[in-house]
Amino acid sequence: MVFDPKQYLHLYLDGELSKSDQRTFEAALKQDKELAEELNAMARVKQDIQRYYKSIPAPPESSVSVSRTGSFKSTVYAASLFLAVIVGFWGGHSMTDSSAYTSQQQTAAASQQTKSGKNVVLHLDTNQEERGERLLQEARLLLEQSSLSPELGPKTLEIITNDLGIEFFAENNPHKEEILALLSRYDNVKLIACSRAIERKQEQGKAVKLIPAVASDRLALDIIVEKMQQGWGYKKF
Repeated sequence: MVFDPKQYLHLYLDGELSKSDQRTFEAALKQDKELAEELNAMARVKQDIQRYYKSIPAPPESSVSVSRTGSFKSTVYAASLFLAVIVGFWGGHSMTDSSAYTSQQQTAAASQQTKSGKNVVLHLDTNQEERGERLLQEARLLLEQSSLSPELGPKTLEIITNDLGIEFFAENNPHKEEILALLSRYDNVKLIACSRAIERKQEQGKAVKLIPAVASDRLALDIIVEKMQQGWGYKKF
């Protein structure tokens, strides 16, 4: 089997590679400047998104923290240290190019949120019922707008959950019927639960049975990064 380092980019940043694969990947980085630049750009986007999460004030009626990012931050920090070595290896050349998002660009993209005419991500990382209710209200408004005026509403709406937010898609969630009604009425809505959050629940012996329509084969953050790079609107609840 031919080793393709590009398949390992997300796994490396998320600390998911075995020691052997990590060494192989890092050896490839030293030989491939474009690969190192792509990894650097991806790390910048992920770090900027994490900063954006933290910049969102919690709703007045809630004291729940905006995000839980300790392990991710330490992983990206470790990857960044290795990237610094690679920067030196490449003779001090800049590691940014036209494909990389700067902090200012990321902030600008995030601030557009659910602007008319954009594909949209609605993100939930808590099991607080009022947050889920507000997400559903926003989803209904956007989808109705899309139905009445396709040029104004989102072409595609993705509801992405991670951490405790995956409980929003549980079979026993009180909003199940409302969610299924959205799926039945609109064909441009997709539901996604973070694969890592599901694994953690299983490891804790608290497996969550999800609504069948929910996709759960990828990390939520990876999907959000990709969508924001593609210009999607974003709103977190």
